[in-house]
Amino acid sequence: MLQSPLLDQARSLLGGEGAVASDRDRLRVINPATGDVLAELQAMGAEQTDAAIAAAERFLRGGSTLQQRRAWLAGVADRLMAHQSELARVITLEHGKPLKESLAEVEYAAGFFRVCADHLDHLRPHVLPGMMRRCRWTVHRRPAGVVGLITPWNFPLAMLAKKLSAAIGAGCGIVAKPASLTPLSAMALAAVAAQAGVPAGMLNVVVGPSGPIGRTLCEHPAVRLISFTGSTEVGRQLMQAVVPGMKRLALELGGNAPFIVFDDADLPAAVEGLVANKFRAGGQTCVCANRVYVHARVHEVFVDALLPRVRALKVGNGLEPDTDLGPLINREAFDKVQAHVQDAVTHGARLLAGGEAPRPAHEWG
Repeated sequence: MLQSPLLDQARSLLGGEGAVASDRDRLRVINPATGDVLAELQAMGAEQTDAAIAAAERFLRGGSTLQQRRAWLAGVADRLMAHQSELARVITLEHGKPLKESLAEVEYAAGFFRVCADHLDHLRPHVLPGMMRRCRWTVHRRPAGVVGLITPWNFPLAMLAKKLSAAIGAGCGIVAKPASLTPLSAMALAAVAAQAGVPAGMLNVVVGPSGPIGRTLCEHPAVRLISFTGSTEVGRQLMQAVVPGMKRLALELGGNAPFIVFDDADLPAAVEGLVANKFRAGGQTCVCANRVYVHARVHEVFVDALLPRVRALKVGNGLEPDTDLGPLINREAFDKVQAHVQDAVTHGARLLAGGEAPRPAHEWG
């Protein structure tokens, strides 16, 4: 089992006040590099999500000031960097990405809190220029209400930080639902937030299956906005689910981006750009290129320059310092990539690098 002071603290912060999960429902978090069980958590559902929403409502009734929120945001940023090594290790263990990428993700996450803290004065009341009928128009900004933050597994710390920093800055009550594959990073972030003074009722984390938690967030009248990062399919389902309640919805959905190399491109830079883009987090991000188009005039030169870079990538456990490419998140992803490779070869592609994927020493959970 994973030992972490932040996670030890975080277990007491899950859900809202009185949110007790059933011992019968367990959520296992697996290390994709080894198949080991990192943690076994009590899975939450509709009842615990209701309790988390109620805690967020209680926080909203008390409110907060800009000065308080600025201090909380700056404090979270500072403590993220103070705990950078521990947080990066948690990310690597539950996601699999190389430790150097996880360290960068912690810094990336801290940046969101710093930016929000630095720009919080934009939320102060202000008078609109001009007058109509001797009226004075003053704009006051208020929290949207209780917000549901649903995050993906590929950037388990940074994607929650992106949403959470804005929600704290706005003074919202928050219910965060991390991906079931990687909940530990979100739990650790909740512990960091608590250390920075963020009230427990302001931030409530629920872990468990998406169905009952997502339905509760979509149907509960107190939840006024849902922010989701993930697949287009799930985004479409959320759009349909929030219509009856007329909730605000913020979506960041999957991409299908090409990487295009023209004949006048700086080819060494293009090679480095493709390697950095395509293999980040094992290629498991929405901004990774899904296909590469290279102009016929430079195709051969580009491929010849790319091959040694790809062949030199070290595949291994993300905790090993020389690893460039960690494991895929689970067995389903592993089998999907193998199927793509086999399909390409069947339809005439030539394998120039790889092709003999290392068989996992275990079966993923």
